[in-house]
Amino acid sequence: MRALFCSLLVLAPLAQAEGPKTFEKPVMQGLVLPQNMQLSGGERREVLSSDIGTIELRWERKIERFFVRTPERAISEVARIVRRVLSSGGFPTSFSKFKLNWSVVFFDEHIPSGQIPLSILNGCHPGWMVGDGKNAHIYIRARALAAGCDGQAVKDNSIAEGALIQVLLHEFGHGVEHVLVNNQGAVDRLRSEGFATWFEQYAAGYSSDLNQGEIRARLKKLSQYKAEEGPELSHFDGSPYDYAYASMIFMAIEKRFGVRGLLDLYDLMGDKKLAFMAAIQDRYNWDANRVQDEVSRLIK
Repeated sequence: MRALFCSLLVLAPLAQAEGPKTFEKPVMQGLVLPQNMQLSGGERREVLSSDIGTIELRWERKIERFFVRTPERAISEVARIVRRVLSSGGFPTSFSKFKLNWSVVFFDEHIPSGQIPLSILNGCHPGWMVGDGKNAHIYIRARALAAGCDGQAVKDNSIAEGALIQVLLHEFGHGVEHVLVNNQGAVDRLRSEGFATWFEQYAAGYSSDLNQGEIRARLKKLSQYKAEEGPELSHFDGSPYDYAYASMIFMAIEKRFGVRGLLDLYDLMGDKKLAFMAAIQDRYNWDANRVQDEVSRLIK
């Protein structure tokens, strides 16, 4: 089963910071694989060997001006961070052999039409991923990432660079979670986006480009708004507040039981065929009210 996962949380801080074609069969309706997308203008292709698998990378040359690093260097750095995270001791020893087949594409706004669903483009997502547990396909919308959705000029390269690393860690985090889930059960956006957002802030501690404390503070601030509005754990509409609050559920469990205690939930979900919230209650006896209480303590 393939599922689409998007990243938009980074847009909030960025806004504050200043003739028909025939394509290969898409992985979902209206979405073409990164390696098959038609790009506009000059492009680069690289195949990178990394400790987390082979990465097929493509990008439009003109997007290089948005960032400090080239996409090749940024991807290589993120792959190294992910490997360090997976080798940190919190993850199971089986993750020492973690590898996926990755394909990544960076593109500007003006690509031939019909390759990306309008629902994604209209949402101004800077990045998203589709995958199936063996393959991970990542799309980076470079200008939206560098400029945000405020319609203003592209921000300073160093700001865009940090946003790029953060979004890439989020999308690579989806690849990690795909392996944890092992394609079992229905898609759960609260769980999947919560994990990927938790992963990006956790991995920030292994990055020289990101300030983990600032990222956590931003997530807590967004979560406070969600808490004030009355969080409904069964409802996830994809707002930045939903992403942040979902990540706080993971952080609350990590704080009490460690990374390994958090990842034990995935084993439980697989063994007992439980949904995420049901696994939390089964393993730690936290019902929805207790989850909300634990998150409230964390964000105050």
